[in-house]
Amino acid sequence: HGLDSVWFETSSDVKCSHYKHLLPIIKFLILTALTVTAFLPVFNAGFVWDDKAVYGNPAVRNADGLITIWLKPQHLVPYEIHYWPLTHSTFWLEYRLWKTSATGYHVMNVVYHIAVSVCLWLLLRVMNVNFAWTVSLIFSLHPIHTEAIAWIVGRKDLLATLFYFVTLTLFLGFLKQRHYAYYYFSLATFCLALLSKTIAVTLPLTLVVILWALSKPLKSKITALIIPYFIIAFIFSVFDMWLTRKGEPLEFEFSLLEKAFIGFHAFWFYLGKMIWPFPLTAVYPKWSLSMESLINITIPFITILLGVVLYINRTRWGKWPFAMYLLYGIIIFPSLGFLSFGFMRYAYVADRFSYLASSVVICAGVLLADRVIKKLPGIEKPIIYIIFPLLVAVYSGLSWHHAQHFYSQKTLFEDVLKKNANAFIAHYNLAAEAAKEGYFEKAVMHYKEVERLIPGHGDTYLQLANALMSLGRYREAEEYFRKDLEQRPLSVNTHINLGNSLLRQNRLEEAMQSYRNALDIDPDNSLAHNNLGFCYARLSDHEAAIDHFMRSLVINPDSLEPHLNLGRSFMNLQMISEAIYHYRKAVSIDPDNIEALNNLSWLHITSPDPSLNNPREALTFAQKACKLTQHNNSECLDTLAAAYAAAGDFTEAINILEHLLSTPGLLDQGSLRSDLEHRLDQYKQNITGRNTITNP
Repeated sequence: HGLDSVWFETSSDVKCSHYKHLLPIIKFLILTALTVTAFLPVFNAGFVWDDKAVYGNPAVRNADGLITIWLKPQHLVPYEIHYWPLTHSTFWLEYRLWKTSATGYHVMNVVYHIAVSVCLWLLLRVMNVNFAWTVSLIFSLHPIHTEAIAWIVGRKDLLATLFYFVTLTLFLGFLKQRHYAYYYFSLATFCLALLSKTIAVTLPLTLVVILWALSKPLKSKITALIIPYFIIAFIFSVFDMWLTRKGEPLEFEFSLLEKAFIGFHAFWFYLGKMIWPFPLTAVYPKWSLSMESLINITIPFITILLGVVLYINRTRWGKWPFAMYLLYGIIIFPSLGFLSFGFMRYAYVADRFSYLASSVVICAGVLLADRVIKKLPGIEKPIIYIIFPLLVAVYSGLSWHHAQHFYSQKTLFEDVLKKNANAFIAHYNLAAEAAKEGYFEKAVMHYKEVERLIPGHGDTYLQLANALMSLGRYREAEEYFRKDLEQRPLSVNTHINLGNSLLRQNRLEEAMQSYRNALDIDPDNSLAHNNLGFCYARLSDHEAAIDHFMRSLVINPDSLEPHLNLGRSFMNLQMISEAIYHYRKAVSIDPDNIEALNNLSWLHITSPDPSLNNPREALTFAQKACKLTQHNNSECLDTLAAAYAAAGDFTEAINILEHLLSTPGLLDQGSLRSDLEHRLDQYKQNITGRNTITNP
């Protein structure tokens, strides 16, 4: 049993039958313990990149989401463009358990990876391959698998590989036992693999190669049994390709020659990373596709020539070297780029794409190492005692190190930029993170790098303009909004945000035109109606403003801003009852909204309609507004003083205004100071001044 026998006695050496039965359990526990240790940082990782397919996907969050996942896959866009319902069903189930806590999903990914490693162990035992446990242990610890494990949406590769190995094991078991239950179960698990990720379509060809290598003649009966796998693979492939093209039309395409350069280069790239997995990153640099590159010209010939050499020498070296070379090529083929896929806009390769194919390379590597070591008689065991633990330690350390990069979106893409400075998607995501955290200068820097690397990428101009808006650089923001509209003239958000930048520059007419442009594209856009109404209010056309605010509320009844704006407009029209109604609605939506609380209190104090006066409630609103502003807002303190006066507590009202008038920094000189001094005189005379207090 080769390397396995170095660490564990073989069955012929075992004298205690009890120990013999415990041996597989001990091996399993060692594999599990080492795997968990190697990927321990994953348990502290968060959601990164496309993990929004979990926490942001309505089909995952909603109780009836399974119907969408299985029967309405087109409704999953943009969270998913493939038909991989089994993967998303696991997310749906787990969302019931841990909601938006990333830890649970990460733990399950590690569990699935351990299950894959165990299934590989069992498959190799069924095939009578030496070093089955050794291969599965190295597979479980290999650093190139970190991405598939630490990236939650990498679940699809884990599940597809799991059922891929189970299918092969069941089919080979059927050939040995001739129990048709194994065969039917293998067809079922093949479907489960395809429902996890359609990369499993290579399984029928894998079966053919394995049977050839095992010297199993493809008789008509066995051929008939394999044909259903090809039919199932074809159906799934066609459907998934149709759904993908419909959900995400590719904005790029490569010539046949360029695809060949990408594909053959990727073939050796993955092979190299499996042998020496360092450095690893989520987005690798793209290589040149130039005809002048010697590598691009020679790699296809080297690849084909090596295959021919292995095939010609199959009688001398055995079938397995060629079979493994062919198996690796078959399994990795869907990820080589001969067929374009969406991720190629960022990079031609990704670690997770090699998850399944790596099992073949690892197995071949272990078998080759055994042949080399056997040529060193006398020092075989000492070499193994040194090399194998060293390999385990190095792979575990590299996996641990790389897993830490998946802690957050920020740590992941900062690592990408260290290894690939031209990764525009890293700049884009870091810009989004910086903007989210309020570091707008940093966001602008990263967005401008995206603009430099890929001019006009997606909504980069829009996001760059938004960041500039947050910095108060409205003129510059306007320039990028207009650039975005040149390439995306139907972008409603860009029209609205352009209007906002113009409004900040007091260019009301131009701002209103931008909002009207947005409404021409989307007449039911609540935000555009609200902002257009705000412009009318600025022009004192409160009737037109109210009309648009009302339209905004019809579209989105739970929107806060239209209620606040209606409250202001009705106050200006002295329609106090209507103003109170909308401010109360605003407080019901946002109980801590300072403007609504302050104005509600003021209206309940100053209303000329006695039925609307409510000093006690006004005091409650004013106290809360002052508490939220930490008693540092002059308008809220003024309102609080007025509320105390209206409630008959003139002493407290006087104390508040005297504090407000005497504290430096709370109040600037001007008309408000004279108003407050006038009210203070009234309070000292026990006069509320309700009918003389002006609106804030």
